[in-house]
Amino acid sequence: EERFLSECLAALRAQEYAGHYEIIVVDNASTDATSSIAASHGCRVVYESVKGYNRAVKKGFDTAEGDIIACTDADTIVGRDWLSKIAADLADDATVACGGVFRFRDGPVLVRWMGLLGRLNYHIAGANMAVKRDAYLRCGGFSLDVNLGADVEIGQRLKKIGRVFIDRTLVAATSSRRFASAFWKTTFMYFFNDLIILLFNRPVFVSFPDFRTFKPAGLPGRWMLPVAMTCFFICFTGWIMQLPFNQMMGSVMAKGPKVKAIALTFDDGPGVSTGPVLDILKSRGARATFFVIGKNARRHPELLQRMTREGHQIGNHSYSHALQLAIESPRMLKKEIYETEAIIAEITGNKPVAFRRVAQPVDAAGVQCNGVSDRAMEHRFAGLAPYRVSSYYRQYTEKSEAGFHYTSPRPVEHRR
Repeated sequence: EERFLSECLAALRAQEYAGHYEIIVVDNASTDATSSIAASHGCRVVYESVKGYNRAVKKGFDTAEGDIIACTDADTIVGRDWLSKIAADLADDATVACGGVFRFRDGPVLVRWMGLLGRLNYHIAGANMAVKRDAYLRCGGFSLDVNLGADVEIGQRLKKIGRVFIDRTLVAATSSRRFASAFWKTTFMYFFNDLIILLFNRPVFVSFPDFRTFKPAGLPGRWMLPVAMTCFFICFTGWIMQLPFNQMMGSVMAKGPKVKAIALTFDDGPGVSTGPVLDILKSRGARATFFVIGKNARRHPELLQRMTREGHQIGNHSYSHALQLAIESPRMLKKEIYETEAIIAEITGNKPVAFRRVAQPVDAAGVQCNGVSDRAMEHRFAGLAPYRVSSYYRQYTEKSEAGFHYTSPRPVEHRR
């Protein structure tokens, strides 16, 4: 990739990061001037004779000696603040890896426009990522069994160790030649392969073909514009729907006095991380609402008892956390809720009055639950008094009615 390498290395050399860093270039059985170009930029060059993306990145990561190992591709240009942002992202002890997003730096206008979807990146990607070295070693490093999608696969293992953070301000400009040369083939191979890895932890495709130059034969045709516009409309509509004040799915009320407050809520527990969370809350004198899953509560009764002793509220989050809960029959809904209610009451002596729905895409406004509107959900939950089906934050009354909390990194207002 001698055509792109010089610009890539120049960007890495121009970093405004004040600390020490070393640039390592892996020559993966290249037949061009990769090694000599890298050496001319003062980089350390290591060789991997067996061709393969997974082998190249593994060689580089195994060679690196720093506490943080950052990775990019030869056809990618990073910003001057790339390393500074990575260092800030990984300053948190709980974060073990971080990744950024992408835009296309070249290619036809339509392909570059479609490249904006790279801002929606959902996993750490090899062309714009960094990992703490100790976490990399603990998870076993890159697997030689996964080539296409190696970054997705290691990301899944890293998530078992700690937090993997996607920083959407960490933008890298990469080449569009794969998409410009074979748009549909490349799109299908990447995204379908990633999906199968995420679902079944194994790839479908072993590798991808090399694209040394642009080959316009694979460019999307003139019909691509309506397709692109449709994709944009879908994404834009989805973004609008998640806004607390949108009215697309029905009337939403957001009234009441505005106060600077953050309501902390935790879902899906109790589990192995609940104890440390309770420790932190206790040390700060903070209280929260824990929406617990019935089967988990049955496994960890001592944690629910501690929540009660320390003044936290316990809410109902169904018994099994089934994703299809919103389309289940009323009989099954009642079973899920009442069974969890009975477990909580048996452990704590109190019945919960707060209920949070499962897998609701719009938590802020509570306007939709897996495609079912609030009004429909209210109807489906008819007869489940004293529950109020909503995710609004309600002020407590003298009768201690439902306290539904909306989690946000910003101050939020009471909602009624």
